Amino acid sequence: MTTVLRPVVLYYFVTHKVARQSSKEFLCRVHMTLGLDQPSWLDVYRHLLSFGQSAVDKLMVWSDSSILESIDFPNENVLLEQLATGRGAVLLGAHLGNMEICRGLCRANTKLKLNILCIPSMQTCSTNL
Repeated sequence: MTTVLRPVVLYYFVTHKVARQSSKEFLCRVHMTLGLDQPSWLDVYRHLLSFGQSAVDKLMVWSDSSILESIDFPNENVLLEQLATGRGAVLLGAHLGNMEICRGLCRANTKLKLNILCIPSMQTCSTNL
């Protein structure tokens, strides 16, 4: 899918100035906070590509729930063993990721209850799935 997505995102990158500028502004704030050099246009393209890949992932999960079977979940057995104890677990991640995949995993394992904590300023953040 990435083979098809790259030229589509490149076209979007070239033709949509507002999206390009918004991405650049966001990346500038992130880079400044982290003490990094200013982001390049390649960084902006990669940022838009990541957003596009996320959209494609969502569409794939919506259209075919069997896609959940192909998710690479390292050490899944550790989580399942923890769930079997009746106690919870705390999973830390750097990104909310694809909420549809999380919902699908919860549907696939009825013992799994997912509570998400996030920064309050995030407008689209779900607190409970």
